[in-house]
Amino acid sequence: MLTGLIQQALRYVVPQLERTEYPAYKFYEQFIPIDDRPMPGVETVTYQRITHYGVWTPLGSNANALEPSDFRLETVSYGAEYFQAKFTYTQVEIDRIEFANQNQAYGLVLNLTQEKYNAVLEGYKQLVDDVFAVGRPASNIFGILTHPDVSRLVSPSPITFDNDPDTNLAILARGALSIVQATREVEYPDRLILPTSVFNVVLQQRLGSSSDTTVLEHFLRVNPWIRGVDTSPRLENAGLNGGRVAIYYRYDSNKIVGIIPKPLTVLPPQQVAHGFEVYCHAQISGVHVRRPGSVLIMEGV
Repeated sequence: MLTGLIQQALRYVVPQLERTEYPAYKFYEQFIPIDDRPMPGVETVTYQRITHYGVWTPLGSNANALEPSDFRLETVSYGAEYFQAKFTYTQVEIDRIEFANQNQAYGLVLNLTQEKYNAVLEGYKQLVDDVFAVGRPASNIFGILTHPDVSRLVSPSPITFDNDPDTNLAILARGALSIVQATREVEYPDRLILPTSVFNVVLQQRLGSSSDTTVLEHFLRVNPWIRGVDTSPRLENAGLNGGRVAIYYRYDSNKIVGIIPKPLTVLPPQQVAHGFEVYCHAQISGVHVRRPGSVLIMEGV
């Protein structure tokens, strides 16, 4: 009977809590588009991506027909790793549930289950956030900060209050312009993530003593590509040499995507010697860059 009570509580609590707001784990919840189509049990995730868009040529006459260049593809594979967690109902909690059930106080099992699953769900979000940010390269699982297909550019100088506004604007624009120029406008970024300290500079620095417009406001107004700027403290020391970095990319699952072959799954409760255990599984494959050249990290910003 207790197994049924716990199972019923899980069926109610799980979908409710998955709609609850938690502290923002931005790499999981905001920064990376997610593909969570079920692929449980896969050891690697493999797909083909375009590396060269090819050239169309005039057909002409049979004698003068030109050979077109290929639309080239390459096959890439990334790892996928299983993770697990569990929560336990102790014998003391089981006794309390049984007593409450005898007195028709059914809320206790719901409240206990909500507290326990709450902790598991928040831990899951933190796990995915970590993997999407830095990955597990030893397992061929990459985050956006460690991905080998992300381009890198060195900033001409750090963004600081000591710089004049025009200098800081030029540094902000450089990363976006680099993507556009390198790909001949095939790729262009619409998102920029800054270290918190850099965001603070461009958020507060004004174009002049008589202006109410900040560097950030002016940048978003005049830059033709970037539509949103966000911040993350992870970027304060994420550079190859431990320095600050900025990330430029387009929020588009055809360009970059986080793969979760098996999202958080709650298994039925199992009775053990002194209570019940509920195991939770998930499988994560990290961040996949589907268009090389579409994501850029600027070092030393």
